[in-house]
Amino acid sequence: SEAGVESGIPSTQVSIYSHLVAPNGRACYPLFVLKNGTVQVAFGYSLGAPGLATQEVRRAFYDRFVSAVGSLSRDNVDGFPSFPLDRLNEPSRLAAFREVAMAFIEACRSPIGVPL
Repeated sequence: SEAGVESGIPSTQVSIYSHLVAPNGRACYPLFVLKNGTVQVAFGYSLGAPGLATQEVRRAFYDRFVSAVGSLSRDNVDGFPSFPLDRLNEPSRLAAFREVAMAFIEACRSPIGVPL
C-alpha cells in the first residue's frame, strides 16, 4: 500500500486488517474494517509500538479520530473503539480520517514516543 502497510483478510474472514512491525519487532495492527460495516481503531493491538506507548499519546490520537469522523463507539485508548464506515462517504471526513490514520500508522513505526 501507499503507507507501506500490509493488509489482508484473516482466515476467520471477519475483517480486513492492516499490519506492520514496530521498530521493537512487535506486531502492530492499527486499523480494521469489520464485516458489520465499522472501522475499528485498534489501540489494543498497537500498545507494543514505542510511538504509542503512553496513554497521553493514544488519547491525543483518539481525540484526532473523533475530530475527523465524529464520536467513536467507546472512550477507550487501550481498546478497540469504532465508527460506522459510511461516515467516510463524506469527502471532508474521508480526507480528515486519512490524515489521522496515516499519522497513527507512522506512530506505530516510530522508535520513540510521538510528540503531542
